[in-house]
Amino acid sequence: MTDTKKNDKVEAVDVVHAPEVAPSDLEGNARERLKEVAIRLFAQSGIDGVSTRDIAREANVNISLISYYFGGKEGLYKTAVLEYAQLAVGDLTQLMDSYHADSLNKADYMKLMRGIITGIIQFKLRSPQMSELMMREILAGLPHMREMYATLFNTVAIRIMDIFAVAQKKGIVRADVNGHTWLFAIMHSMDSYFFASKCGTPFTDKSYKIPEEKDLFIDQLMKIFVEGVMK
Repeated sequence: MTDTKKNDKVEAVDVVHAPEVAPSDLEGNARERLKEVAIRLFAQSGIDGVSTRDIAREANVNISLISYYFGGKEGLYKTAVLEYAQLAVGDLTQLMDSYHADSLNKADYMKLMRGIITGIIQFKLRSPQMSELMMREILAGLPHMREMYATLFNTVAIRIMDIFAVAQKKGIVRADVNGHTWLFAIMHSMDSYFFASKCGTPFTDKSYKIPEEKDLFIDQLMKIFVEGVMK
């Protein structure tokens, strides 16, 4: 009887001290899964075409975690876009921080522009579905992302146009080219190219295959939008 009681006690102690998965690990994985699934579903159907139940089911998590982490569907939508955009803006900002207006010459300008274009392309390739989601938002008139565009993206756009303006003053770029129009054209030509190349028509089938031929595509963007406006 004594041995049996001793064994029972040992088993009880073992159960109490059994190792567990850290809650932070579980929470972090669930949060990332929710963002990944939400981006895919929002890109396919838009925010109004997706329910929190759809997202939770696809992510295989409890639906209450959407409210817990993001405060609801719109919070999830905004957070997914914002956190992704912050990564892209951070990379571009780091690149532009290395630029010095006083010493800018043609070679430095070409190198900087190639770096900016490459960074934007890599941002789009990192998550094609995010690009689709953001295009939906733009076409709808920015109903959910107006503040982010007015602050985060606007800051980067102004810095790029400032570099363009310095290049104009130094006689590297033609003075008769409007910086706003130039930046709009280059940004949205990338978006249109990415989306149209997926259509599978005889015309688009002759386009560069992305990402396999992205370097050739970047070369063409440089020739058209950078070298094409130089003096």
